[in-house]
Amino acid sequence: MRHKIINRFLILITFTFLNCGKDKSEEVPLSYKSGNQEVKIEIENGKNYIEYNKPTKTDFVLTNIDINSFSVYGLGIRIIDVEEGVMKTEINVPKEYSEKDTLNIKIQFGEERKKCEFNIPLTKAE
Repeated sequence: MRHKIINRFLILITFTFLNCGKDKSEEVPLSYKSGNQEVKIEIENGKNYIEYNKPTKTDFVLTNIDINSFSVYGLGIRIIDVEEGVMKTEINVPKEYSEKDTLNIKIQFGEERKKCEFNIPLTKAE
């Protein structure tokens, strides 16, 4: 009996350490690649999330994609500038936006209108 309790305790501790060691921001894919074409999202704060009610500069870096064929859709996205291969934006999401704390960003590009979606976590400002 005591042996079972110790085993269960060790298993519980192991899972706790494994789950606590994971940084959820690392699990968020912020790039899409199709052949030699690639879109990367670079968030100003260096994290993989956006804070509610805080304007955050975000770049969409394009590789082998014509900027004129690129579209981005999502709540609170404002285009600031377009340079060769980079669409500079500012994202500001109001706190009342979502129950899921996730910002859905959709992109399209190319003659074939390739599509991709990014789900970026939202968090309260620190």
